[in-house]
Order: sequence, then C-alpha cells, then structure tokens
Amino acid sequence: ELSPMRGKQDKMARTLPAKSLQLPPALSKLWEQTSDAIGIRHLEMLKRNVEEKEENQRLAVERRREALATHDRLVSEQAVAQRELASLLQRREHWQLDEISRFTALTRREHEMKLWLESSLAGRREAEAAADTSQHLFMRSMQERYHAELLWQDKYRALNLYGTWALIGVNMLIFAGGQVLFLRREHFRTQLVTKVVGECSLAAAAAQDAADSCVALAASSNNTSEKVVEKGVEAAEAAVEGSKTEEMALDLRKSVLHNASMLLFHVQASLRDPVATCLVGFMLGAATVH
Repeated sequence: ELSPMRGKQDKMARTLPAKSLQLPPALSKLWEQTSDAIGIRHLEMLKRNVEEKEENQRLAVERRREALATHDRLVSEQAVAQRELASLLQRREHWQLDEISRFTALTRREHEMKLWLESSLAGRREAEAAADTSQHLFMRSMQERYHAELLWQDKYRALNLYGTWALIGVNMLIFAGGQVLFLRREHFRTQLVTKVVGECSLAAAAAQDAADSCVALAASSNNTSEKVVEKGVEAAEAAVEGSKTEEMALDLRKSVLHNASMLLFHVQASLRDPVATCLVGFMLGAATVH
C-alpha cells in the first residue's frame, strides 16, 4: 500500500512548482531547490495527496451507496417474486394456462434475481471494503500531513531561534568591531596630535633660540655703534681743535653729527630686524675704513 502511494507522491512533487508558479527556468530551479530545502514542496505534496484521498473516499462512499441501493432493490424484487410464487403455489390445483406461464416466468425471474442478488452482494461487499480502505488511506494521509506540519513548525521555530541568536551574535561582533576600529582611530589621532604638538614645540623652541640670538646680536651691535659714535665724536673734536679755521671745524661737526644720527637710526631698526643688524655692521665697517 505504501509503495504506490509514495510513487504518486513523487510524481506529484516533480510536477508541482514549475507549472504552478510559471517562473523562468532559472528561477523555477531555484524555487525547487528552496522548496526542497525548507520543506514547502513536501507539505504541498501531502496536501494534494490528502485532497486526492478525500476524492477517492467520496467516490468509494458513492459506489457503496449505489451498491447498497441496488442490493436492497433486488432483495425487495426477490421478496415480491417469492410472494407471488407462494400465492400461485397455494392455488396450484386451480391454475389456468396464463397462471402456468406466469409461474414459469416468475420462477425464471427468481432464478435470475438470485444470481443478480449474489452478484450485487459481492459488489456491495467490495464497495464497502473499498470505502473502508479509502477512509483508512484518507485518515492516514491526514495524519501524515498533520505530523509533517508539526515537524515543519518545530523546524521553523528552531530556525527562528537559531537565526535570532545568530543575528544577535552578528550584531555583537559588528558592535565590538566598530568599537575596536573607533578606539584604533582615536589612538591614531592622539598619536598624530601628540606628534604635531611635539614638532610645534620644537619649532617654537628653535624660533625662540633664533630670536634670542638676534636680540643678543642686536644688543652687541648697539654697544659697538655707541662706542664708534663716541670715538667719532672724540676724533671730530680733535680734528676741530686741530683745524686752522673755524668754518672747517663747524662743517666737520655737522657731518659727524649727521652720520651719528643716521647710524643710531639704523641701530634702532636693527633691533627689530636681524637683516638690518647685518647692514649696520657693514656700515660700521665702512665708516671705520673711512
């Protein structure tokens, strides 16, 4: 009983998805594989099997009802014929020709009805057995479908549970990975800021050293220029004293004072600019030469 049913189930399962869904070949093949994997195809096969067994049971019950009706009708006709024969037999001594013919026909009909009754009885028993078998197969197919649906629901619950835990684990991994990347980025930024601050500190220290050097150079240049001016004034006074005329002494004093004022102006400028300090040194050297 199981092997023909399994063969029909496999035949139905092979013709289910592609014809019912009417998908392209690639999608149809993918749908078949997915249906086989998750069990939808097997459930659909069991559903169609239950529908087929239900239809077979309905037809078997209909045939049993027809066989019962036929057997009951034949039994009734046989009872009527037997009553007529009994009535004729009671008046056998007073039969006429037509009653003899009637008795012969009733006897023949009773014999035929006896054969029909035996055949209808066999058909009735066969119909009842077929109805019982179809009912048993129908109940069995319903039981298989019920158990398959229970198993599929358990499988779905387990898949849902494991899928939920898997999603939670993936979310935890993503969160942990994001935190690690964030901390690494912040650590890299901190190192970069520390490096930049260190370089800026070194540059500021170098600039401060350069500024101190420039200030010291400017201060030394200022002292040197003041000494040169004093020596120039003393030389001018000596020259004036040694000059023969007052007019030449006056012109020399004016020239010395003018050169001293220009020199002081350049010295003040050199305090603000190291390049100007170099120029003042050059001018002092030139003035000394002259």
